[in-house]
Amino acid sequence: MTQNGHLVFKSGVNHNISFQAVSGGFINVGNEDLSVIVQSVKDNRQRIEQLRTVTTTATPSNLASRLAEVEQRLNSLQPTGQVLSQLTDITNRITNIESVQQALNIRLNQVEQSLGSSGQIQTSISRLNSRFTSLRNTVRRYHRGRNITRGISRRIRRLERRVNQLRSLLTADECSSNPCRNGGTCIDRYNGFTCKCPNAWQGVTCELDVNECGIYAGTDLGCQNGATCVNSQGGFTCRCTADYHGVLCTERHDDCTGASNEQMCGHGTCVNPKYTCICDDGWTKSGSDPSCTVDVDECNERSNACSVDPQVPCINLPGTFRCGQCPAGYVGNGFSCADINECANNNGGCSLVPRVDCINTRGSRSCGPCPSGYQGNGVTCSWVGLCGTNNGGCHPRAVCSENPGFGGRMCTCGQGYVGNGVGASGCVQQGPSTGPCASNPCRNGGICQNSGSSFSCVCNPGFAGVRCDSNVNECSSNPCQNGGICVDGVNGYNCQCTGSFSGTNCQEQQQSCGGTLTEESGTLTYPATPGTSYPHGVDCAWEIRGTVGKILMLTFTQFNIEQHSNCNFDYLQIHDGPTASQHRIGKYCGTTLPNGGTVNTTTHELYLWFHSDESIASNGFTVTWRSVLPVCGGEVTGNNHGMISSPGYPGNYPNDRNCVWRISVDPGNNIVFAFAFLNLESHVNCSHDYLQIRDGSTDDSRLMGTYCNSSILPAPLTTTSPHGYVLFHTDHSVTRKGFQLTYAGVSAGPQCGGTLTDASGSVMSPNYPSPYNHDASCVWVISVHEGDQITLTFAAMDLEHHYDCQYDYVLVRIFSCSNGFFFI
Repeated sequence: MTQNGHLVFKSGVNHNISFQAVSGGFINVGNEDLSVIVQSVKDNRQRIEQLRTVTTTATPSNLASRLAEVEQRLNSLQPTGQVLSQLTDITNRITNIESVQQALNIRLNQVEQSLGSSGQIQTSISRLNSRFTSLRNTVRRYHRGRNITRGISRRIRRLERRVNQLRSLLTADECSSNPCRNGGTCIDRYNGFTCKCPNAWQGVTCELDVNECGIYAGTDLGCQNGATCVNSQGGFTCRCTADYHGVLCTERHDDCTGASNEQMCGHGTCVNPKYTCICDDGWTKSGSDPSCTVDVDECNERSNACSVDPQVPCINLPGTFRCGQCPAGYVGNGFSCADINECANNNGGCSLVPRVDCINTRGSRSCGPCPSGYQGNGVTCSWVGLCGTNNGGCHPRAVCSENPGFGGRMCTCGQGYVGNGVGASGCVQQGPSTGPCASNPCRNGGICQNSGSSFSCVCNPGFAGVRCDSNVNECSSNPCQNGGICVDGVNGYNCQCTGSFSGTNCQEQQQSCGGTLTEESGTLTYPATPGTSYPHGVDCAWEIRGTVGKILMLTFTQFNIEQHSNCNFDYLQIHDGPTASQHRIGKYCGTTLPNGGTVNTTTHELYLWFHSDESIASNGFTVTWRSVLPVCGGEVTGNNHGMISSPGYPGNYPNDRNCVWRISVDPGNNIVFAFAFLNLESHVNCSHDYLQIRDGSTDDSRLMGTYCNSSILPAPLTTTSPHGYVLFHTDHSVTRKGFQLTYAGVSAGPQCGGTLTDASGSVMSPNYPSPYNHDASCVWVISVHEGDQITLTFAAMDLEHHYDCQYDYVLVRIFSCSNGFFFI
């Protein structure tokens, strides 16, 4: 029957409503087979029964008797007062176990909901929790009992292991190994998984082919008119008799007029005049059969259908294919997988105090060694001290004091000695202030010592000579390898490496495809051998890290990548940050240098991604980089309209910046500022990141507005003069996309400002002889030829009075230039 548009099934008293499917039919609810849902409920009920009998769920009853025994023995103890600290430790461990148990309760609730559980697991854990509470209260009352301490500790450790095992089972992702085959979808379960198979496959992992010939026999879904059904992996085909053709052998005509494309060709299009099928992508024909019923196995025909490095499984599907998940340590869609920089977040789990270098590797990361004075694996480092060995490397006359905050130790020269205290020459006897040393002849911090009628200088590292006035040339030993150029410094040197090598001494050969470059400056050439073409089918990623607090300036000197209007084939992609998830500066191909040849970042890190397809290769690119101090803001003149934006826009702006723009338009104009975009860190008082606009050219001009919230774009602002001042400030944390601000000069109105070049003329306030406007700032520039003089005669003056002219005033300034004098 129907009620209010709804279809209602209603049985008679003591009667049933039954749905039965025969001959391969299905009963569907939505898109789901009802019989599959019922079977799933049965399977889940069976798993719940299994959970009730496994070791982990049997633990509460087993533990209950043991805990009861412990409680009885505790009650019979006599006070000894000798194991207080041990029992306190046990109490703390029980408390920690309870915290873990609370987390497990939440997870078990989720498991029960997904499996349709009746709550038996939760009940058991609740009983266990009650026992823990009882035991903890008993231990707190007595805090004694040496004879049973070891027994309690063993039992608690055993229980901890069982709880950890249960937690591992609950949190493990059994689908991570891609167990489902033939396009099956994996669903993670408690201590297992379930595969949702495509229609043509069955089995626990969808490994068994469904025999469609047996299922569809005698139905209109199978082969017709005496055709022979041939079952195949993932489908079936019909071998028609001589008089019939088509996918199911239902057609007798030899053109495309009698049936649909699907009936005639399967996965193809039928074309006339003769019955011919043009197959869709992913399908092909078998022998003389004109229909498109054979799936193309893209995974076997294409060696690189999915990511090769790292290896990702290719899963063939009817008419198409898909790629499995990228392995741990990588991110992507399976067609391509990019390495995750684990070091970008929380130093990759490596020690922060003291800080240990996190080294990103393909698919993982490693932690460097602990610094001097510490021991550990790099994830944790424990302070053990330095001074106990060889006086910590200090001079014999220096006192070594342990101090983790200053490189592990401090060296202090004893009384009468000076120096940094480090090493064999770290302390020298303090030079006299009389005799030959009285004139301080030693340079660059050298220590003077009298020697008869002469003197001698003890030089600091990096200097030499009688007076320590010569810089030691550290490049004299040719430390730079593999063609690197050595640049001498003070007590050090710097190697400028070629494009094929990197490292402090250019000792490390750059990876041919991708890698991490950590020098302050350098050159990257790909391919490494100039004049050769880059290989087909590669994806290379380079991360460049410069000096913290600086930005990277890239200069392209050579660029030749296969041309395409959208760079869809071969391309170089540049990201403003250490990973591909950062803002993309641009995607480049062809022979034009990216961004005119120069690209600047907003931080000290950059990510380059080069991709090539399977055809056409060119010569690649050469780019040099160097770390430079960031510059933003500036003087904006010579244009009556334009646009300014935050550093890195539309990517995120950097931290710790103060950018000031001073904008000037032609005299006689005011400036209208309009917001095109605004997205800054939000704060009720704009105390963190903010944008300020002032009516004038200095930082003490009238404040027109301070902005940091971006829910609604602010209204346009208009200055009262041809000058504007814009300040953009960011703090040390949290960044957003920033702002984009347009400016334009608009007339200040009749009689308000302008440029005057005639030999004579007059200037008057706006509206004269009527009162002038409030909040007006009019600027006139009067220019005459060189050698001429300008005489100003005031015919009338009626302004608001103030003893220091702080309110309304006329200001006259004289500026000299090559063309004469300017009066303002």
